[in-house]
Amino acid sequence: MADRRSGPRHRAKDIQGKCHKNLPAGRKIRNQKISYPMNTFVLKKKWLGRIIIFLWGSVSCPLFSQMPAPPAGKPNVLIISAHPDDWEAGMGGTAFLLKEKYKIHVLIATKGERGLSKEPSAQTAAIREKEARKACEMIGADLHFMGKIDQEVYADEAAVAQVTALLKQLDPVMIFSMWNIDVPDHAAAGTIARLALFRTGMIYDREVYFFEAGRGGQTNQFIPDFYVNVTSVKDKKDELIRCHACQNKEDKLVNAHTGQLRFHGEVARCDYAEAFKTFLPITNARWGKDPQYSLLQLETEKVQHLYDNNREVVIICCHPDDWEIAMGGTALKMKDKYHMHVLILTRGEKGLGEERTEEAIRIRHEHAMKTASMIHADLHIMSFKDGALTAEKEAVDSVIRYLEKINPGIIFCHWGMDKSDHAAASNICTKALASTGMIHDRQVYYFGVSTQTLSHFDPEIYVNITDVMDQKKEMIRIHTLPGHEEHELIDFAVKANSFYGMVNRCDYAEGFRTHYPLVNHRWNKKTLYELLDL
Repeated sequence: MADRRSGPRHRAKDIQGKCHKNLPAGRKIRNQKISYPMNTFVLKKKWLGRIIIFLWGSVSCPLFSQMPAPPAGKPNVLIISAHPDDWEAGMGGTAFLLKEKYKIHVLIATKGERGLSKEPSAQTAAIREKEARKACEMIGADLHFMGKIDQEVYADEAAVAQVTALLKQLDPVMIFSMWNIDVPDHAAAGTIARLALFRTGMIYDREVYFFEAGRGGQTNQFIPDFYVNVTSVKDKKDELIRCHACQNKEDKLVNAHTGQLRFHGEVARCDYAEAFKTFLPITNARWGKDPQYSLLQLETEKVQHLYDNNREVVIICCHPDDWEIAMGGTALKMKDKYHMHVLILTRGEKGLGEERTEEAIRIRHEHAMKTASMIHADLHIMSFKDGALTAEKEAVDSVIRYLEKINPGIIFCHWGMDKSDHAAASNICTKALASTGMIHDRQVYYFGVSTQTLSHFDPEIYVNITDVMDQKKEMIRIHTLPGHEEHELIDFAVKANSFYGMVNRCDYAEGFRTHYPLVNHRWNKKTLYELLDL
């Protein structure tokens, strides 16, 4: 019997409202083919259990259309999972961090009817629903059920229509669901969510996040886009999981997910973290809108803000023209908000051929001055050898002195997987940043320049540069050298930026990777990603 003590606020809503039809002849049950006639008693017994489960759910779980209106002024968040305990294990800590600012709704496809036996059981369903309601009470969430049977979840039209209706009613600002490369029920729940989001159009203009269930037998191919530091609410998450006592014998479920949290924490540089993927790439703008990433704004404890007002930006590259090709559009968008600095490690003296000539140095210096002026940047050019750059101590020490003098809040440099000079420049930069300690508390972004980079460069953040692409082309055109066609470098940049734009759902974009994974904060320091504000 359903627990009525929690009142209408937490009462579960069964949104299926349909009884399963009889199995067609030849259907397999538990991998055994059934033909008619058969043991009629056995068949009726199997379906009697299903009918009891459905009737019990129908009585205890009114339709979601009868749900009371959410509190005014508190935006809705919807979590969609397959079974009781899925969301608690995958994102319980994040849910705790969200509960004060958002009204959370939890939609579960099944009541975990097979959680204690091979066959669905009404008694098991009653136990697990009570546990699910207890967990939802801890975060002040309203609980809804689809009315599916454990291990029999399908992303069919009825399920998609049900979730579509709930999305329209709640109009949530954030939607969480399960990653699709997972066990069948988890994958089906994620597919139902995604299809309903497409049907409503919310996939394009809401925050949509996917979480993992459990690694090592369930979730696969889950490479996080960013992390949420849940160290301060780890105990609360454990309590959420312990609500599901029938699945947590000897704290086995808590211990398994503690290991998962600790692993993500090591990657994100904190004690415990939960991991998420987004549906669309992380960017500053697409389709004329500014995407929001509220999870990156969550603060779980008192954190330091070390470089909030630091407007100094340093771009470190190997040759004149490197930064313009890789991130010229982003620099153009930053120039009015920040004090820009460009540090070039070589003079580009091999730009006119294998021979290093004074003429090449003069021409390339003029070009560098002109493009730096387009972003109002202070330009500094060192004299390490073009075509033979190595990460020697002299080069690292020179960059250390430069960084200590500027004290930037944001640093850009080459991605390390690139051709010789670019790879050396990246190593020089990261060694200098590590020596100064800036690598830990500043925004460090890597850009890709050459075709060698792009084959190993998978951006984490995109910057929409459609509005400044013409200016970027002019900037690159300045670097046309004698004997070269002016369109050569421009064509390369246009192709790369068009491809990133296609990925990012805009005309032109530039891509970046961060030194540390994206997370809301690490080491008691608030992380900033100001590229997302451009």
